Amino acid sequence: MKKAMAGILTAAILTAAAVPVFAEDDKPTIYIAGDSTAQTYRALSNYPQMGWGQVFADYFNDDIIVENRAIGGRSTKRFIDDGRLDKIYEDIKPGDYLFIQFGINDGAKDKPERYTSVEDYKTLLKDKYIGEIEKRGATPILMTPTAAANWDDEKNEFKDSRLEYGVATRELAAELGCKFIDINRIMTDTYNSMKKEDVLSGYFICEPLESVAYPEGTDDHTHLKEKGARLIAGLIAEAIPEQVPELIKYLKGGEVFTDIGGHWAENTIKSAQYSGIVSGIGNGLFAPDANVTRAEFLKMAMEAAGIPGHAYREGECFDAAQDDWYCYYLQGALDKGLIPQTMTGGKTETAVKVLTEATDEKEAATTEILTYTGEFKGNMPITREEMAVIAMNCLSYAAKHSDKEIKTVSKENSIIDRDITEAYLNTIEAAYSYGLVEGMDDGSFHAKDNLTRAQAVTIISRMAEHLK
Repeated sequence: MKKAMAGILTAAILTAAAVPVFAEDDKPTIYIAGDSTAQTYRALSNYPQMGWGQVFADYFNDDIIVENRAIGGRSTKRFIDDGRLDKIYEDIKPGDYLFIQFGINDGAKDKPERYTSVEDYKTLLKDKYIGEIEKRGATPILMTPTAAANWDDEKNEFKDSRLEYGVATRELAAELGCKFIDINRIMTDTYNSMKKEDVLSGYFICEPLESVAYPEGTDDHTHLKEKGARLIAGLIAEAIPEQVPELIKYLKGGEVFTDIGGHWAENTIKSAQYSGIVSGIGNGLFAPDANVTRAEFLKMAMEAAGIPGHAYREGECFDAAQDDWYCYYLQGALDKGLIPQTMTGGKTETAVKVLTEATDEKEAATTEILTYTGEFKGNMPITREEMAVIAMNCLSYAAKHSDKEIKTVSKENSIIDRDITEAYLNTIEAAYSYGLVEGMDDGSFHAKDNLTRAQAVTIISRMAEHLK
């Protein structure tokens, strides 16, 4: 094995591209070399799977470029054998950075095209990923493999994971004194400060119909959904000031909204922004009095309630198409009955959906869904009464499918106007009793008014409080 690996190393050295020369005024680039936990995925074929490298650019300003070269199924050896590291050699220039994150696939002894012994793993990282990148005037940042979300029932905590290659990476970092982010340990420590369900909701654990590729559902504690990808990308970004201080100037600072000073929802907006619930519209603006569309509020409410979207199904998602950004949220909301029938102008029926066809070995897998007629009109401004019903439906669904209990609150105010669509009245009264919604300054609900961004943030923040 050692002779074979020596041959691989020699071949890689001989075929490496010559060190290129670039103009000094080019923007620096962050490259990512890694595996499926960092990879960029196509929503059309992989929803809701996402890698941390896919969203890493969101943490940096426009003065630096992020180029994600991570790809699934790669070990340190396979990434080289595929010519992917050679391609980085060709493109990387002095002043660039390479984030290196392997170790999940290297130990796959049953897959010789991937398998890399711990000794060879360290050699490849030292010579090919770190040494050759430094020769090109760029900065390598070594990382431990990402952690798996493996729960220890006895200790009531998340277990350490990827130990063999994680330890090897730490040893190599100490030996070389190179830039190093121990994301494995950071993730595990962070997970054990969070609720178990909040951690697991970021992994590729899917209910039936949620995943494009796995309609029966998944129980994957390695790969990620958007929530987990953003958490990990954020943890890496948080480690940069201490571990890679040269990159501090490229990190985005906390956005300061210049248009909320003195607004009645100023403190709520700031708190929601700090919690990651909302973001601005760009250029330092939040636009608190701008309208919110039906699709925008549906996404906010489902995310606040921890309700996943579903893979888009042609012909079953109302008037939404695959290229509508909200189609996944709408498909999930329709399957779960979160959209009020009055809002669509159609009717609702129960149907059985086939997840996988029957074979000689097993019966067909099916699940029960709701089917609708009508239209959602996702880009139309949502009214306050429509908002209240969707918010209440999402809150009720989340409580029903968890151990959360929604408690009523003592409210002196109640609905004093009756300009409310009759079909919505009971649900809105329930929303009042839970303190989810309340009247305007004059005490009336203003049911037909369009919802504003400030009002939406207030409702979403209240939902989040109920579901803590």
